[in-house]
Amino acid sequence: VPVIVVSSADAASKVLKTHDSVCCDRPHRKIFDILFYCSKDVASCGYGEYWKQVRSLSVINLLSNKRVESYRRIREEETAKVMQSIIQQKNTSVNLSEVCSTITNDITCRVVLGKRYREEGGVLPELMLEFGELLIIFFIGDYIPWLSWLGKFNGFYSKAEKVAKHLDEFFDKVIEEHISGSRFDGHVGEDNSDFLDVLLSVQKSNDTGFSFDRTAIKGLLLLPIFMGPESVLLLKVSGSILLGANLGGLI
Repeated sequence: VPVIVVSSADAASKVLKTHDSVCCDRPHRKIFDILFYCSKDVASCGYGEYWKQVRSLSVINLLSNKRVESYRRIREEETAKVMQSIIQQKNTSVNLSEVCSTITNDITCRVVLGKRYREEGGVLPELMLEFGELLIIFFIGDYIPWLSWLGKFNGFYSKAEKVAKHLDEFFDKVIEEHISGSRFDGHVGEDNSDFLDVLLSVQKSNDTGFSFDRTAIKGLLLLPIFMGPESVLLLKVSGSILLGANLGGLI
């Protein structure tokens, strides 16, 4: 793996500003090819024209001020739903981890896919949990290529391929339902569209200037869905600080 050691402010300026486009690439991992559709997402693909285009597409259509404001109704509905659930349990203890996970997952899926996790029978949460576990596993083959065969020997690649297959089938099903006109409860935005609707519209217009096929759409769906559950820890830590609770009991 190529490494550059920066030991002065002048060198840091050249690396981070002057030659940023040369030094900002990220190492490639075999797991990216399996789980991220050969790095079709924003997080794992290398720096280049494709990355700039899909990053812009994601930011404008998912994170812009207008889009975030259009999700307000979803946030309010899911928050009210969780608060009502807490009120109904007023005489019992409340599992903060479960509350944070529920509201974060439901908001994320309604914004991105137009439906909640639980509306798929709980399949997606389990897949994303396995997805996250695979990403944080240290695999020696990424750093010593001639040891890559260990991935087949210990079952690492086969597990990743199984998760990728199930995720791909799930995305295909949701995409087909969107294309066929089947609508889900809880769509967002003034035009009643979710993030997947926007991506399909961009694909149909065919004016992106680069190849934007179904595989690219699936790749762009992965990051927001995966990062939704990742923000649960932040919510738990913030809540513990506000309540003066013991962090060790929440994590």
